[in-house]
Amino acid sequence: MHLADLLGWAGAGALLLAHALVTHDPEQAAGGRYLLLNLAGSAGLAASGVVHAAWPSAVLNLLWLVLGLTAFRRRRPAEPD
Repeated sequence: MHLADLLGWAGAGALLLAHALVTHDPEQAAGGRYLLLNLAGSAGLAASGVVHAAWPSAVLNLLWLVLGLTAFRRRRPAEPD
């Protein structure tokens, strides 16, 4: 298995985990863990898509990565207890 394949599978797993996290607890959507899983997942799938010339997947995941980076940059720090 090539590195691009490993990145793609890891990315798919990260996105599934992020989806499960937010499905289980919708408040997690604003959390750093959810955003980082989305960033890692979209980056892995985008890299795999570029290497394999799967352009629709690559472009979608690059756009998803940009949206995730924007959300991560704009998120508010956690409030102290």
